[in-house]
Amino acid sequence: AYFVPVQKLVVELSYSLYECYYNLIGPSVLCFQDDMTQLASGRKSNSLNLEAEVKISGQILDSSDWLFTQNLENLRSTNELAKEQYSRASKRSYLKWILLLSVGIIFSWMFVLIRILSIKLPSQ
Repeated sequence: AYFVPVQKLVVELSYSLYECYYNLIGPSVLCFQDDMTQLASGRKSNSLNLEAEVKISGQILDSSDWLFTQNLENLRSTNELAKEQYSRASKRSYLKWILLLSVGIIFSWMFVLIRILSIKLPSQ
């Protein structure tokens, strides 16, 4: 009979301690849990947004890489064409210089021959 009131007292004391703990710390713990839940959901949404941005950036980089590769191939083909045209033009330029030099030599010799020979036409 002595143990029943003590056991009841212990149960009541533990219940009142739990109530004090809940009233003093419990709501803040619950608020803390709510804050942590909100922070976790915010972090998750931020990570999802970041993942989407990274995916978009990756697509932009892939398309930029493809465009760069295409431009590089076009540049190489244009460069080869320009080299080919330059080699053809340089061959023609040698011929032009040779022709110009020969015309100059022929003109100079004609001038010298006219002066030296002094061909006079008979006057009428």
